[in-house]
Amino acid sequence: MRMSEEKPVVRTDQELIKLFQHGDQRAFDELVQRYERQIRTLCRYYLPHPPDIQDAAQDTFVRAYQALDNFEPRAKFSTWLYRIAINQCLNTLRAQRRRRWMQPFSTLHNGDEEIQIEAKDVHTPLQEIEQKERIALVREALAKLPQEQRAVVILHRYQGLSYQEIAETMGISLAAVESRLHRAKRKLAALLAAYVR
Repeated sequence: MRMSEEKPVVRTDQELIKLFQHGDQRAFDELVQRYERQIRTLCRYYLPHPPDIQDAAQDTFVRAYQALDNFEPRAKFSTWLYRIAINQCLNTLRAQRRRRWMQPFSTLHNGDEEIQIEAKDVHTPLQEIEQKERIALVREALAKLPQEQRAVVILHRYQGLSYQEIAETMGISLAAVESRLHRAKRKLAALLAAYVR
């Protein structure tokens, strides 16, 4: 006779936040495990270098930890966390621009890191090269978008957020989300037109 296995209890974000606010530090660890991958993915679309991605993701959770005692569930935890991550990425980019202005031009270099491609997406060395080239082209095109347009594309296309969730994350109206996404798609289409056959 088989003994029934107990299923682990899956708590909602709000339940974990309440536990944390009442002193349970492990509840925050569970939130980190739940959202770490999404936050790293979001940071990867803003920042080209793995160390910067790592730092921005860690700083996101540090800031969330520091502010979570005062978190009020008017918005979803995930949208609140995405907003923190976007701000961390933008702060990193601003700091890098300031450093570049202070460096002699001879020391500047471009990063050679690419988004890692999962093995299941790659079938031959040639396909791997072509896919890496496509990723690089899309990243370059995204980098040319104004920050507010880039954010809505990343949140919608790569994080899967709804228009309403994007509006809450960025503190803008639904109409503004739709308008920015429309303009971003038109600009990306123009930037990538030469590579689409």
